[in-house]
Amino acid sequence: MKYLILAFKSRNNLYAINKTLLRNGLNTAIVNTPRNISVSCGLSIKVDFKSLDMCKTIMSRLRVDDFLGIYIVERIDKHELLTKVY
Repeated sequence: MKYLILAFKSRNNLYAINKTLLRNGLNTAIVNTPRNISVSCGLSIKVDFKSLDMCKTIMSRLRVDDFLGIYIVERIDKHELLTKVY
């Protein structure tokens, strides 16, 4: 199973970005941030892996100051592998 996590330092923009992603037709969920991303606010936006290009485009346009990045999360058995892609 593969999906994206959009992580933020604080919750200031998390909900606004989530609304923007929804308006652009993406299915999102607000989830707990994986423990490997230690500087985050504790919540992140989960998006389908197929939406990577759209997420990159939206985040590059918005230039959010507390945005930590986009991570690919791969679940392998009981382990999560995190890879920062943007």
